[in-house]
Amino acid sequence: MEIQTLKFEPRFERQRVYYPNLLTVWTASYRSVFGIREEKVALMTNLVKGGSGFVSSPPTVKMKALPGEVLPGIMSVEEAEEEAHETMRRHYLHKARSWNVPTFIHHKTEKIYVPYEYFLQNTRWLKKERMYLHEPVSQYEDRLKKYPEIEAFIQMKEGIS
Repeated sequence: MEIQTLKFEPRFERQRVYYPNLLTVWTASYRSVFGIREEKVALMTNLVKGGSGFVSSPPTVKMKALPGEVLPGIMSVEEAEEEAHETMRRHYLHKARSWNVPTFIHHKTEKIYVPYEYFLQNTRWLKKERMYLHEPVSQYEDRLKKYPEIEAFIQMKEGIS
């Protein structure tokens, strides 16, 4: 299966999982203290847990992934677009303090998968093997148990109890 993912350098000794997000690009028109403004904004919506946030359009690349590596999304594309629209509406009414009702024009929607790598590593003090999750885009590493939806997917995939 071919997916659109954030650009990253994979490590071949680690296994991967791809987390689904929806990138929506909009034009927001609103009136501020300084006059009428138009901004092109991009929002990324989490398709597993919900929630949207503003992002700069990230560099992406198409790549092949096994169906067992792709986490299934729970939200539909329509629900995610509605959530992104509501996040923008709240932002421009409450944070940007628009003096009129802001208008939004939707330009494009794209499903993007965030790559994660997981691996076993000995802990520093206990000398036990623990499963860790690594995000190659930000170079962030943390214990897998802090991300229950990814942990459940990996356990289901590998048959680990």
